[in-house]
Amino acid sequence: MGKLIEAYNETGTNADGTTVDRIVVAADLVATDKNGKSYRVQKEYNCLETGRGVNAFIKDYELWTGSKLSESDLYEEFDAVARIKDTPVLVEISHRKVGKVVVAGIRKFLPIHT
Repeated sequence: MGKLIEAYNETGTNADGTTVDRIVVAADLVATDKNGKSYRVQKEYNCLETGRGVNAFIKDYELWTGSKLSESDLYEEFDAVARIKDTPVLVEISHRKVGKVVVAGIRKFLPIHT
């Protein structure tokens, strides 16, 4: 379990010249490290023309909040942080290798309806 804490858009160009356009949503988990600090995980939605990120984010947003969101709403004055901040979620974690390091990421955020 955790809480959604932020959402932001990353755009630009990587050092290798590839274009970046993604929505990043982060959650703090209830689980903590040995110092009592919450683990933070994030999910990225690829918003490039080749990605399905915009539609996936819209579907997830509607699932978390119960509110409809159109693609035009997303590009207009949409404040995702204000709308999703502190939303309780069940976080399904997946692990993947990045080089020699195994990193945790979010497979799914599932809503917790209170």
